[in-house]
Amino acid sequence: MVCFDYKAIAMDYSIDLYRKEVKDKFQLFGNKDFLKDKNNLFPFTENQKEWIEQRLDNLGYEFVALIVDCAEYNHADSEIVVLMTDCGLYVSASNIDLSMEILGMSFEFMNNGELAGYDPQRGEWI
Repeated sequence: MVCFDYKAIAMDYSIDLYRKEVKDKFQLFGNKDFLKDKNNLFPFTENQKEWIEQRLDNLGYEFVALIVDCAEYNHADSEIVVLMTDCGLYVSASNIDLSMEILGMSFEFMNNGELAGYDPQRGEWI
C-alpha cells in the first residue's frame, strides 16, 4: 500500500477525500497528526478506484502522470489538480478563488456515501 505524502506540494486550497472508514476512525481516535499516520488510512477498493477514475473522466479530467505511485489528473479548462493515491484523493488549486469549485467537485465524490471529505485548512471533516 502506497500513501503518497502530497502535502509536500504547496497549494492554497485543497480538500482531501478518504474512505468513510477513515473519518469514522478519526472521530474515535483522531488527533492533529491522525491523517499523517499511514496506518490510519484505508486503501480504496478496486471498485472505488474504478468509480473515482470514471467520475474524473466524466468531469473532464485527464490522467497526466504517475509520480511515486500518485496519479495526477488535470482539466484543460481548470487550474484544479487532482492527485490519487491508494488511500486518498486530493483535490487542490493554487488559486484560493477556486475554493467553491473544489468544494462542489468534492461533494460530487462524496454523494455515493463511500467517501468522506476533509478540509485541511479548517482541520475538520465536511
